[in-house]
Amino acid sequence: MLKEFAIEPEALAELADCRAILDMFVMGRGAYICAFPGKWQKNAFETAKRIARPVELLRILNKLEKIDKRLLLPSGREYNSDPKLTWRDNAWRADVQAPFDCLILKSVDNEHAITQKIVLAEEVASDHPAFAAMGQTTVLRNAIELPNSVSLLVRNAKRIKFVEPYFKNGARFEPSIKGILEKSLVRLDSQVSVELHTQIESSGRPSEALIRECFENIGATFGMDVRVCIHPFADMHNRFLLTDRGGVMLGAGFDGKTTPNVTTMTHSDVLVVLNRTQFEEQWKLWSLTT
Repeated sequence: MLKEFAIEPEALAELADCRAILDMFVMGRGAYICAFPGKWQKNAFETAKRIARPVELLRILNKLEKIDKRLLLPSGREYNSDPKLTWRDNAWRADVQAPFDCLILKSVDNEHAITQKIVLAEEVASDHPAFAAMGQTTVLRNAIELPNSVSLLVRNAKRIKFVEPYFKNGARFEPSIKGILEKSLVRLDSQVSVELHTQIESSGRPSEALIRECFENIGATFGMDVRVCIHPFADMHNRFLLTDRGGVMLGAGFDGKTTPNVTTMTHSDVLVVLNRTQFEEQWKLWSLTT
């Protein structure tokens, strides 16, 4: 559903390839660019200025400038700036330590076969296997598959919003939410802001005090300060996981109903990546107002 792509800067130095590649990275598709190295965008600019055709250069630079920063993820991988080493040299080494989901290259690499993981710039298209079956997925409703499916979002996030109308204290919600928050601990250099947005609409629901206490206890497990926003008059139904890197809609929510070995469809959930309009609407709607 979510994939991290490492893109060789040279692969963007021709206008047709640059357009085809970067048009794949729009919110809602589930594709993210790995900033490898940390100054990857700057490297792409410099590479284009060095080798692109003059008639195409300005349009390539404009395309690079318009990359949605929310879709440009920190790599966290080691990059050796020794001039004797190419981007590819570093990418192969980094891929062994922390694999990319896909690498987009300008040309054939004689030492590595062209597979679904390695894609040539000229072959990039929405129907290519590397980009197929993205944007949504079906997962088991447990504390393993749900966190794994959204790991790329939360491990690079500075803000995380859980929109769960039916949140309750107890064992059903805690495992999935804890599993998701644990994924965010991969980056030790960033403090994560965590919010829960929920409602109280019936006498059978837990009290506001119990909801706040339960969610705060979840945050305390990881040393996180969390906030709870009760929306008493909101028409809440859909469940969302929203981060400053994008968001997904969940059909059944964060209720980790099943154990890992349960495989029936009644115990599964469909996750859908939000497009830009949907994400920005939901991000604005679920703000801390109480």
